Amino acid sequence: MHGSGSLRIHEPLFSPRLDPAEYWKGVGNPALLSADSKLVSLRVSRKVRDLAPVVARMEQAADRGFAIVSGFVSAGEQAVRDALCRRPGARLVHVRASCIPNARFRPESAYVQAFAENRCLELGRGNEEIAFGRAACLDVNAEIVEMAKSGPGYALYFTREGLVRL
Repeated sequence: MHGSGSLRIHEPLFSPRLDPAEYWKGVGNPALLSADSKLVSLRVSRKVRDLAPVVARMEQAADRGFAIVSGFVSAGEQAVRDALCRRPGARLVHVRASCIPNARFRPESAYVQAFAENRCLELGRGNEEIAFGRAACLDVNAEIVEMAKSGPGYALYFTREGLVRL
């Protein structure tokens, strides 16, 4: 581990919620991935236009003690992220498609308060940059579903047609 306080880099990061065959690195609160943590994986299609119900549903999940795990890529996922970062007590796990940089870690501005309050974890695999594209996005989406379903939790996918529970 290196760094200080809530922005300490945990390297390697081990958790029963993570694939042990992968090399994981994280910044923030690794307790969010404990075996008994309640997780909801969140995917929101780019085609969803009315984001208010999605945000409201995830705020309710956060209020019931669930941490929201997502790649926070689509506009809907980012709307949830922004709402939860401002919501006291709401916990988030951001799974990156690429690695956590080895240099000094600086969170995106939306996350600063959540990191400061020890209610955020950002994860990456390996030490190599991966170009973001469709394949990387699908990989993150599969990973977050596995994380949520590997303990108490569930996986949600909001589409234009409605909500799908995976």
